[in-house]
Amino acid sequence: MKKHLNLSIIALLLFSSAALAQDTATQRLDAVKKELTTKKYELAYKFSVDEVIRSKVTQLSTVVTKIKGFSSKAQSRTISTKKWLVEKVSESGDITFVQSVEEINMWQKVDERPEQRYDSTNGQKPAAIFAEAAKTVGIPLARSTINRYGKLIAREQIGPGGASVTKQVTILLPNQPVVIGTKWYSTNNISATKADGSRKRVQIKQLYRLLDVAHGIATITVTPQVITPVNDPAVRVDLLPHMSKATVKFDVAKGKILSQQHDLDEIIIGFQGPASSMKSLARMTEELLKEKIKVAAKPAKETAK
Repeated sequence: MKKHLNLSIIALLLFSSAALAQDTATQRLDAVKKELTTKKYELAYKFSVDEVIRSKVTQLSTVVTKIKGFSSKAQSRTISTKKWLVEKVSESGDITFVQSVEEINMWQKVDERPEQRYDSTNGQKPAAIFAEAAKTVGIPLARSTINRYGKLIAREQIGPGGASVTKQVTILLPNQPVVIGTKWYSTNNISATKADGSRKRVQIKQLYRLLDVAHGIATITVTPQVITPVNDPAVRVDLLPHMSKATVKFDVAKGKILSQQHDLDEIIIGFQGPASSMKSLARMTEELLKEKIKVAAKPAKETAK
């Protein structure tokens, strides 16, 4: 009888110990979850004077249009090395830098026409379609000043390619410490062309969200939202460059974007009459370079699918 009683007591003690260990593990897990959901992160850009930031930018695009029974397919790929040279950093953290493109490699194909290529590193004269882009390589294009959260304060065009240097130069970060799950916004007013040729002002909101922070790397998502009602398909076509969704990897300690990917997949019906349609598929990726690399002289033939 005593033996059975002792075994019961031992079993009870073992069960109690296991239950206590499980409760302790659960409490620790809850504590970790609470820390992750309540820990605040300051997301801000950090640069120093004379610092050079290079990144590899790859842009892929496929556009298929159908108008009155005729179909056309245009494909393109651009691989470039982007450079920022930091000129000044103010006491408040405002950053002034000069933007340029060191190298560019372009490929384009429309329907069954011959492929068009341009590589800035081989010294060949560019085809007419790439002539304007070729003029932007290797020279200062713009001088920009942003605050430590990425808001554009001033911009001066100092080279060709005005259309490419008038946008917000980087993503906006929250101007105060945030926890995982925090959302913030920015708005842009876009002037788009209607089907009748007149202009329409459209407000687009960019929704940013701190999705996660792991090993010091913040993952930020960017989702566009059209605020102004738009019923004209021609206006929607003009808005396409502003409608990509993005995922950004940001190094919290170093204050720099490590990588970002922007994706667009849109179909627009009726932009040139009821029998017309446009399918636009695009991807832009940017990766911070630790050292300068040479863009391949002969890009592969495959493009965005």
